[in-house]
Amino acid sequence: MVLTNQPLDTPLITSQSIGIERLAVNLNQFMYQANQATVSFAELQGLNFIVLRDIGPWRDIIQQAIPNAQFFYQEQRAALLALTKSANLPFFTTNLSIFDPTFTTNQVTEQRICLPINDVAAQMTVYATYLRTEKTRVQPLITQLSTHWPN
Repeated sequence: MVLTNQPLDTPLITSQSIGIERLAVNLNQFMYQANQATVSFAELQGLNFIVLRDIGPWRDIIQQAIPNAQFFYQEQRAALLALTKSANLPFFTTNLSIFDPTFTTNQVTEQRICLPINDVAAQMTVYATYLRTEKTRVQPLITQLSTHWPN
């Protein structure tokens, strides 16, 4: 079984939706956008962001949705963590970031406000994709993932 952001349905392979990954932005508490319940990509225009280089399809999404922003891509997670601690630049997370122990213990501070991005492009359905012959074997895991998927 693999997790994908696109469903696949062939005679040999199928997919099942397990949840939605939702993009959020972590802003300095003194930025005017931080006083809102949500934020749109349009409201993030012109900002600079610290971003982990390997973020899958989110990279194209943020670059297209915020074309006049600057993205300072970091190859290493340790560099990203150090910068998010010492710089006031915004950074992105998702509802799945809670599963990253370095995020939960190091990235969020009192000086940051985490706001969901309310654009449709900031939501991505995640699918469990597997061989049809393995359905019985993977279904318990798919059920567990769906049941415990974070909001």
